[in-house]
Amino acid sequence: YVLLKYVDQLIDLCPGIFDDEYRVFYVRYHDQSHIKHSKVRILAKLANPDNAPDIVAELGELVANVDEMMGRIAVQSMASIAMHDSGGQGAVESIARRLVEMLDLHGIPHISSEAA
Repeated sequence: YVLLKYVDQLIDLCPGIFDDEYRVFYVRYHDQSHIKHSKVRILAKLANPDNAPDIVAELGELVANVDEMMGRIAVQSMASIAMHDSGGQGAVESIARRLVEMLDLHGIPHISSEAA
């Protein structure tokens, strides 16, 4: 966890330093919840035009996670990529479409409220 916090700060200080290693920050099933949350937040910071489609797809899979907080953080991370326009051409529209689709997830109220 401490190393992830240092990585998070390094990304802020030296943008692009871990862009090629983004898959290392994919959430693993056996990770503890606070590790998962940190990894998802880091993934949003690593998004660039080359890797954004992969990262957004990964975040989209995490939205319906059993952990309510994980779903919320995944939606917030997708929105962050769109707001910072770090995904390249067409990413904002793609993310907006995904968020609108999430509004229709009636069985998962915290996702609908977060996507709104």
